[in-house]
Amino acid sequence: MTIASRILSILFVSMILVTAIIVFSSFRLNDEVESFLIEKLDKTAIDERKQQLKDAYDIIDQATHVMYQAYARDGRIGYLEKDIIQILQSVNDSKNTTYPLIIKSNGIVLFDPINPEMQGKNAISAVSVDGIAYIKGFIEAAKKGGGFIEYKMPKVAGGVPEKKIAYAQIDRDAGYIVVITAYVGDIKASIQKVQDEIGQKIDNGSIKFLIIAIVVVLVIILASFFYIRHSIINPLKSLIVRARNLSGGDGDLTGKLEIKGKDEVAQASAAINDFIEKVRVLIVEAKQLSSENSSIAHELSSTSLQTGNRVEESTNIVANVTGKSKSIKDEMDVSIGVAQDSKRDLQEAREHVQTANEAIENLSNQIVASAKTESELAIKIERLSKNADDVKSILYIIDDIADQTNLLALNAAIEAARAGEHGRGFAVVADEVRNLAERTQKSLTEINSTINVIVQEISDVSGQMNENSQKIEELTHISSEVQNKIVSMNKIMSGAIATADKTVDNYIDTGKGIESVIQGVSGINDISTENARSVEEIASVAEHLNKMTEILNNKLAEFKT
Repeated sequence: MTIASRILSILFVSMILVTAIIVFSSFRLNDEVESFLIEKLDKTAIDERKQQLKDAYDIIDQATHVMYQAYARDGRIGYLEKDIIQILQSVNDSKNTTYPLIIKSNGIVLFDPINPEMQGKNAISAVSVDGIAYIKGFIEAAKKGGGFIEYKMPKVAGGVPEKKIAYAQIDRDAGYIVVITAYVGDIKASIQKVQDEIGQKIDNGSIKFLIIAIVVVLVIILASFFYIRHSIINPLKSLIVRARNLSGGDGDLTGKLEIKGKDEVAQASAAINDFIEKVRVLIVEAKQLSSENSSIAHELSSTSLQTGNRVEESTNIVANVTGKSKSIKDEMDVSIGVAQDSKRDLQEAREHVQTANEAIENLSNQIVASAKTESELAIKIERLSKNADDVKSILYIIDDIADQTNLLALNAAIEAARAGEHGRGFAVVADEVRNLAERTQKSLTEINSTINVIVQEISDVSGQMNENSQKIEELTHISSEVQNKIVSMNKIMSGAIATADKTVDNYIDTGKGIESVIQGVSGINDISTENARSVEEIASVAEHLNKMTEILNNKLAEFKT
């Protein structure tokens, strides 16, 4: 049900209820007025009847007074009571509305047309149907100068009791009490026609009022309908049409609702206009942000491709470094074996130095061979030092790549922050890339420190080897004098063995360092692989962001701003 229908329904029901209440109140008021008028009419009729009873008594009293004077002049006072009763009997028979009674002050009934059996009897204790000693009441009222008594008695013996009104007064000449009575029912019968006419007029007035009320209600309903249609229904229809145009039309946000007056509909129209303006401004800003997101997505996609290429180059460099490091490790293994052989030879030389006089020539040859071996080892160590320097240069390149990756992650985080809600997932990826770059830089720092130690140790070994070479060369020159200096040579051989032990240990440490370098480079290779995957994910996210931005642009383009 529409609002207009509800308003009209409420108005119709309200007017019907108001009309019903007014009509009910009118009928109720008419009933009360009718009851009041009838009550007043009854009271007035009863008052008039009381006055009539009193007037009837006055007439009877005047007549009996005249008769009393006439009978007194004629000397017929003894016939007065009988003649008066006959006259009252004739009055009672002719009118049939008033009923005169005559009683003595002691309660003896002289005349009673309703209860003739009471005539001649003392009825002072007689009680009416409603329990009133009416004879006694007549006497008391008469002695007070006249008064009215109300009681109930049937019109005929065995009949239905009816309310009666009686006026009692003492006759001024004869001294007996004259009572004039009348039934209230007779009085009401005389005014019933008037009551019927009053009721008819009130009913006619009520019907006329009902018709007028219905006509007025219909006029009010029609006037309210046209007013509601003009002031409420038509503006609401305009609101509905505008809302439908916004939801399913061309999305025009530049149109405004017409505002008339200052009622609730006008206020609602103004509020809707304000809301449409806010939506329009929001759509304009959303379009601008969407364009910026599209540019950022394109830039991020391009940067991701460049980063991917650099990461691929870094992976290739790391693979080459890994291969060279393995070669260095193999050479170090060979050097360790040679050093161990030299150590064993020196040990054998020390054991047989005391008997080496006859083998001095062989020893000289062995010393020459050892000198040659030492020279070769020195050359290899020098080469190893250069390879270590090459590894450092490669690490510098990897460090530069890590710096660029960190910078790229920072830029990506900034762009993700500018992208807002759409760049939240991209921000997570950028943060992971930045953490990966920091881990790479940390690993490179550790590897660089290890290689510096290795280079230093290689330099020390190289110096020691040069020193050994010089000593062996001296031994070659003085080999002819070795026989005389066996004891000194034994000491020198002991020092050479110790030096050989140190050399072997250095070779072993260098081999372990190279192995650590290989493991570090392998870790860098794994990190580079992860970087490549991360860059691919970044590129995928950038592409998805670009597509979502295009969809958003298409949706926003549906609204005319």
